[in-house]
Amino acid sequence: MTLLIGTVSKSNVVLTADGLSRVNPNTGAGISTDSFQKIFPVTDAPVAILHHGLNILGGRNVGLFVDDFIKEFKGLASASIEEIAAELRSFGEMSVQRALADPSNEGGVGFWVTGFGNRKARPELYEIFWPDSPDPKPHEGLVLGGDGKKFVKRFLSNPLGPFRPEKIRECLTTYARQYHQAIYRQAEAKQEKTGESIFGGKLHQLVVERKGWHWTAQQ
Repeated sequence: MTLLIGTVSKSNVVLTADGLSRVNPNTGAGISTDSFQKIFPVTDAPVAILHHGLNILGGRNVGLFVDDFIKEFKGLASASIEEIAAELRSFGEMSVQRALADPSNEGGVGFWVTGFGNRKARPELYEIFWPDSPDPKPHEGLVLGGDGKKFVKRFLSNPLGPFRPEKIRECLTTYARQYHQAIYRQAEAKQEKTGESIFGGKLHQLVVERKGWHWTAQQ
């Protein structure tokens, strides 16, 4: 129930997420809304954590789960992105395994950790995904996440109109944001043709630069 779009350039990371969340169809548990937050910037650090998949962990909304992690990890502001991702994996392991062991749940749990860690000049993005790939995995350029990526995954290697994956490494935020918009529209059109409802609702978009982060869409 998610579409995440990320672009990692030499000077910025642009992150886009939909807002759709649905209750567990088997139990009725969870949250039904079209404005669910899936991007969580870290206060006073050029770092953000994104989520897709099962969004109730340890009996709590994933936003509270991420808040708990940020508060507990005292060295976050001086850690590398890979170190933050590794700490998040350890922090979430027990709660995630309990969620996955519940037979009423379907799917997995994924996180992106991205930004400028450990005072590095260039940003990074690492993904953790249970159960398939819980070890932090680095990504560059265009990154897609959530079930909604199936509609647009061909653009990971193919151009989309004037937009080219190979240009992302050098791109400014304006180009990246337009790229995200084009991908999101393609995904919406494909989803409409299938009659599915995998992502949607209100859009959230965050730009992370070395000097900090700011919202460009937070409806």
